Amino acid sequence: MNAIGNKIRMVRELRGYSQEYMADRMGISQTSYSRLESEATDLTLSRLDQVANVLEINPMDLLAMEEKFIFQNNTNCGIAAYNHGSFTMNDIKSLEDKIKQLENRLTLQEELLAIYRKNTEA
Repeated sequence: MNAIGNKIRMVRELRGYSQEYMADRMGISQTSYSRLESEATDLTLSRLDQVANVLEINPMDLLAMEEKFIFQNNTNCGIAAYNHGSFTMNDIKSLEDKIKQLENRLTLQEELLAIYRKNTEA
């Protein structure tokens, strides 16, 4: 499994964020932020939440991320199946939001896979 600092760095770079940007959004110095990525400082749960919030990723997804297993076989994507009955506008909006979240997650995973392949070729 990747060290959490490396995972954070990979996602930060995919988002195109600098360490300075991350530090500013978290209200800490760039040096303090750098120490989180390099794991010179222990990452607390509250800091993990801050990092994940800025990176727009679920903290659990960040922790579970592995280079060798980017794509998860997840048959339950959190979308409720509607077998019968009518849809309300709220149901449709909820489904559209979930689809957008999944599309964003897939894009991120594709970008991570490209970085992984690039790094393993070197």
